[in-house]
Amino acid sequence: MTRKSTPDEALNKVVSLFNNNGSRIFTIDQLKNFVYHAQIDLRISTDSIWRCINKLEEMGKFHKEEIPFVNDSRKVVKSYYRYIYGEPDKFQLIASLAKNSYYSHQTALYFLRIIKKESDVTYLSHEQTPKKDFKQNMKQENIDAAFEQSVRKPATTGIYLSKQIMLHNGKFTNHLGVVPHSSIQNIYHTDLERTLLDITVRPNYAGGVKAVLHIYKKVKHKLSVSGLIDLLDKVNYIYPYHQAVGYYLEEAGYNEVDIAPLRKKKKRFKFYLTHGIDNISYNPAWRIYVPKDI
Repeated sequence: MTRKSTPDEALNKVVSLFNNNGSRIFTIDQLKNFVYHAQIDLRISTDSIWRCINKLEEMGKFHKEEIPFVNDSRKVVKSYYRYIYGEPDKFQLIASLAKNSYYSHQTALYFLRIIKKESDVTYLSHEQTPKKDFKQNMKQENIDAAFEQSVRKPATTGIYLSKQIMLHNGKFTNHLGVVPHSSIQNIYHTDLERTLLDITVRPNYAGGVKAVLHIYKKVKHKLSVSGLIDLLDKVNYIYPYHQAVGYYLEEAGYNEVDIAPLRKKKKRFKFYLTHGIDNISYNPAWRIYVPKDI
């Protein structure tokens, strides 16, 4: 007959299991699943395991974290709860908000050390399911209607450690240009070329078009323009973002040989560098409307 574990022995076994577990951040369902498998693996009752978890909470080694999402009126619309063993990195906690997520836009720029200071908004992307390509049905009036309006704001944003969290539900790319973080385990972010493409599409997630142009200039010595163009072709946006990329590259002073493949692409439509431009100017070479003060 197997000897019943003492409370201290049970606690040590549970701690060992937590330490060897792939993740230390759990939803309530994941925690229940952990307990279910623990009672099988450790041959300890579920009640004993929950008592061990309560003991760890008393010891300050286990806690519950709430991440609220608020609307424009700062009213809490939804809260995400996570149950945490130890002290994982905050980016690991935030990444748990969306399955198969990765950091993007300004947060990726921070991870890539293109910007030195972490922004007040943390950008976490997760992808939509694949959708039908409606590019063949595109008309100029559709583009005008979409881009003459101000950019749509998300319905809610998360709040954690006094910073905002933007959950970006982006186009399906099958994680093109997504790489693991150099030092934080199980964290992913967009690489340089993908990040440049993302902030071209959503300049407001990088501080605006002036900030995006500054980034293009700053990374001139390390950006693979051919890699950026290849990625642009693979993502296959409905809108003609190659015109925006070409404009940024030219304004940032890139080599004409590198820009040439974009010049050769068809420019069927007049496009916009961003949404809701007030003081507008037109660049005929790229057939794109831009702010006069960029």
